[in-house]
Amino acid sequence: MSASPVDVGARWILHAGDAFFHHGTLDGRSPVPASLRAMERMVAYDIKRVRANHARLAELYRRGEPDLVIVNSHDGHFWRRRAQDTLREPDGTPTGRGRGAERPWAVR
Repeated sequence: MSASPVDVGARWILHAGDAFFHHGTLDGRSPVPASLRAMERMVAYDIKRVRANHARLAELYRRGEPDLVIVNSHDGHFWRRRAQDTLREPDGTPTGRGRGAERPWAVR
């Protein structure tokens, strides 16, 4: 698995890239569409490693570390859900980064 950790001040964003395609892979509650599961099996070089990577990322997600946000390249669910959280200190207070802070990953 290749993931890129990004320090955004009060938190880290772990960009998992193509390591998973749907948020259900990590949260264990949302069903992953069958089409995505099939596509993943077809394109995986080593499906056992893919499953091991899923398990590790799911473990990190379930730990709920207040200073870690996990996102990927394909599912906007995490971007939308976590963008506001990313702009807060671990104690919940706003970071005060000003206009445009709702997209800390955007190129300015």
